[in-house]
Amino acid sequence: VIRQYDSTEAGRQFPEQCREDQIMILLVHEGPAERVEAEVGAIARLAAEVGCLPAPVEAVEHWLKERNEVSGFEPLLKRGIILDTIEVAATWDRIGPIYHDALKSLKQVPNILTASAHSSHTYRSGLNLYFTFAARPENRDDMPDLYWECWRRTMEATVSHGGGISHHHGVGRVRRDWMERESGPAGVGLLKDIKKALDPANFMNPGVLIPDV
Repeated sequence: VIRQYDSTEAGRQFPEQCREDQIMILLVHEGPAERVEAEVGAIARLAAEVGCLPAPVEAVEHWLKERNEVSGFEPLLKRGIILDTIEVAATWDRIGPIYHDALKSLKQVPNILTASAHSSHTYRSGLNLYFTFAARPENRDDMPDLYWECWRRTMEATVSHGGGISHHHGVGRVRRDWMERESGPAGVGLLKDIKKALDPANFMNPGVLIPDV
């Protein structure tokens, strides 16, 4: 397990274990004792080489205990706050620009309260990012427009740097219109052909993944 939190999320998730300006990287090693010992030693050496400080063990214990505790959005919505998480993915050479440009753009949204990111899955080729945003418009009637604007800015930053608009949560209506920017006309055309062949009546989730089938 490897999880990475930027300074905003680290301060929010681990207020007792790190300062506000610190990021947090959690690693959980499992398997035979010899393998775990070798991995821990290798990680310690790599961390020392790049100047990372050891985090308290309590940080991992806190994460293991609280990782599945997700508060509902309804109390915040009643207070006029819109919020969501947007998951994307990219290769190592692209994820940095996506992270910086998406957060820079989100923080320019009027009435934004917070914008941050963390990663939950890491691979040899790259990783995913969960962008989290919250905003409170002056007028409750503006909540939908503000919500979509935050999504638009995050998707725009992702596709402009060649990232994937989703990692493992799928596409659906909120990402649908960005499919062609990610996969190209040929890719979307292929999906449409498959859809027509397997579902000629367009009965299954019409308009959810592919527009205008």
